[in-house]
Amino acid sequence: MRELIVFITGVSGVGKSSVVPKLRELMPSIAIHDFDEVVVPEDVDVAWRLKTTDHWLKQAKENLLKGKSSIICGVSRPEEVISSSEYNQTMNLRFGLIKISNSLIQERLTERGNDSELILANINWAEVLEKEVKATKNHSIINGEQELSAIANDIIQWIEDY
Repeated sequence: MRELIVFITGVSGVGKSSVVPKLRELMPSIAIHDFDEVVVPEDVDVAWRLKTTDHWLKQAKENLLKGKSSIICGVSRPEEVISSSEYNQTMNLRFGLIKISNSLIQERLTERGNDSELILANINWAEVLEKEVKATKNHSIINGEQELSAIANDIIQWIEDY
């Protein structure tokens, strides 16, 4: 398999961070990172997301030089990854989206103590992310309403198909 860089995105509460340990267990030869492994400020904004996207893309490029693929799980927009100074067109890049229903977004974010304004913003953000991911080549929409092992297996199957 040719080395790849895979970004798994989705809004808060879809299970991105939760699936990372399972992916690490099932794919030990691939570098798997949670976007939030770097320090996350209280006021996450676009500037932080762009800086963090650059950080992880740079790390993934270093992995490619070692013959290693990377999976990066976190809120990342395909257009921001592609416009990063760390991006180049020779990269074998893929985008996947973990998707859950709006009612489940609401339920999970309510459990976390988020207010209705932030919940609605995440529901709207989910539509933006899905549209951007679907516009990329060889993308995948992953059902986040299943067991973590099933989510991980769907991601693995999608990666192995390419």
